[in-house]
This record gives sequence, C-alpha cells and structure tokens, in this order.
Amino acid sequence: MSDNDLSAEEQQRFDALMDRVLEPYQGMPQEVRDRIYSKLSADFEHPKVSELEFLLREKFTAARARFVLFFPDAENFGRFFPNLVADPPHGADKTHPQVGWLVGGWMDGWLVGSFVLVLLVASVHGGTALLIVLC
Repeated sequence: MSDNDLSAEEQQRFDALMDRVLEPYQGMPQEVRDRIYSKLSADFEHPKVSELEFLLREKFTAARARFVLFFPDAENFGRFFPNLVADPPHGADKTHPQVGWLVGGWMDGWLVGSFVLVLLVASVHGGTALLIVLC
C-alpha cells in the first residue's frame, strides 16, 4: 500500500462526509452534484502534499493531508487555517503555491470541514474570522 492509497476507513469517512456536503444540493441537477463529488474526490484521493508542506512548513503524508484538509479538528483548523488563507508574497507569480491554493485548493477541504460548528467557533476564537465572511 503506497502513501497515497486510501484505506477502507478513509473512504467510508469521505463518503459519509460527502453525503452531508451534497445534502443542500438535493434539488440541483445530478450533473452539479456529480461535479462537486468528482472534484472533491480527486482532491481527497490525491491531496497536494508538497503544496501543503510548503504552506504549512511541516511534513505531511497523504493520509495526514487528507485528515487536515477534510476532517480537521478544532486544533488543526485554528492552527493551519490562517496560513492557508494568507496572501502570497508581494509580486508572487501564478505558480507560487499560495496563489494556486487560494484560487481553489483551500475551499475543497476547509469549507467542507466547516460543516462542523466547533471548528467554526474555534477558528473565530483563533483569529480567523475570515471564514465567516467567506461562508
């Protein structure tokens, strides 16, 4: 089993999360739901570990990246969210990891994770009230 392989438990957790994420889209065309699932599933199966390591200045395995991005607990959410939404350095070109992350990567996991109210409360108390504006 490689580091990027999903365990059965990870897949079950992801599927349960996606049921909750897709619930508000019940009245939407199936194509919309399929596109959301497809995008999030691809990012879950193949998390951007090197970008995450650069942005958070820590080593990550694919499994840990999945946990932090899709199932963050209050501690991880408050600890990592500010770095994930920080502006890129002045003059950074579009290939800088922070630029790519802000364009779409952080929304995949962190807004999915915000379904858990305790994370939202923890992030606000941790100084990341930006989440409320974005939601």
